[in-house]
Amino acid sequence: MSKSLAELEVAAQKHQWKNLDELKPYRRNIRTIIDLARLRRITPVLTTQPHTINPKMASYYVAPHIDQCNAIVRELHAEYGDQILFVDLDSIMTGKMDSFFVDLGHMSPPGNLFKAEQIGKVIFADWKARHNSAATREMNR
Repeated sequence: MSKSLAELEVAAQKHQWKNLDELKPYRRNIRTIIDLARLRRITPVLTTQPHTINPKMASYYVAPHIDQCNAIVRELHAEYGDQILFVDLDSIMTGKMDSFFVDLGHMSPPGNLFKAEQIGKVIFADWKARHNSAATREMNR
């Protein structure tokens, strides 16, 4: 017997991460990924997870968990600053592009393309800034 959307939402609220200590492993794992990449002179790219705001979509009741994880990613971005690249896909897409979602957080092909373009813009802008900076230093020698 499947549960109604209302029953699932009540269940999710009961099991939501009210004790934020439960998210410590998530924060630690993301921080470890960043630190290991930086040790290898790799610039990590962090993104938030966009999601639908349509309560009729599958797994919608999990959205508060995604929001909590997105908050952690934003905090880590603030902590690491320009040592990492950051794309806030949640701010760009959540509540604005529901037609791209096939469920709570998975995208249709056009949605995936849009996300890739947003991430690509940030990576390219960083590459261009580094390239121009290196060229300027070379010309000033």
